[in-house]
Amino acid sequence: MSDKQRLINDKWLFIASLFAALIMRLPALGQMPLSLTESAEAWAVWRFWQAGDGGLLPMSSPAYFTFTAVVTQLCGHNDAAARLIPALFGTAAAMMPWLLRKRLGTIGAFAAAVLLAVSPLHAITSRTAGGDGIALFALMLLLTAVLNFHDNADPKWQTTAALSLGLGLASSPLFYSGFFALLLALLVQRWADENDEGDERPSPDWQQAGLITAAAFLLSSSLFLVYPAGWGRVCDCWPIGSPIFI
Repeated sequence: MSDKQRLINDKWLFIASLFAALIMRLPALGQMPLSLTESAEAWAVWRFWQAGDGGLLPMSSPAYFTFTAVVTQLCGHNDAAARLIPALFGTAAAMMPWLLRKRLGTIGAFAAAVLLAVSPLHAITSRTAGGDGIALFALMLLLTAVLNFHDNADPKWQTTAALSLGLGLASSPLFYSGFFALLLALLVQRWADENDEGDERPSPDWQQAGLITAAAFLLSSSLFLVYPAGWGRVCDCWPIGSPIFI
């Protein structure tokens, strides 16, 4: 098979998996009324845009608030708009295996993408207003970026990892739980690399990565600096005291 034919096949497989992800997440987003938890998140966005209301808004996901506040100015305040951001992030998360084609192979990446696309649990999370859909995307992008940087030391993957970390820290308690597990796995992998003689791995620029992470975190948790009070709500993303840990 020629390289051109292989690229065409990859393109159609990607489109097929993307269609599966979209069809599981975007249709009829506003058909079911918002739950109490979803309503609280959407209400914080609505209240922010009311004239003269500059108080500390009750939100559990500053990142969700930031992106949904922008969407509602384009689409209006409704149930579908409240769920659109998690649906879009969930669709992007389902496509993440395609960024690992060198490890998984084309068929492996396609199979993983389709399984994620049609996963009922992932689809439900992606259709729920809140920060969990963003957290899953950030975790998967972080893992993908770290693996790719480990393989080829391309600086763009270091930047991608830093951006996903900053976004994830402003998303939901789910990210903190997943990040802890991912960190343990990476420490084990690093220990294995150090014991593998002759296998030198690239070292990231920690200063640059830290600055990018901080910038992504500050922007995504404050409506791009328009609502600095969002930084005060980040503590609600911490696992300690979160309902999922009680």
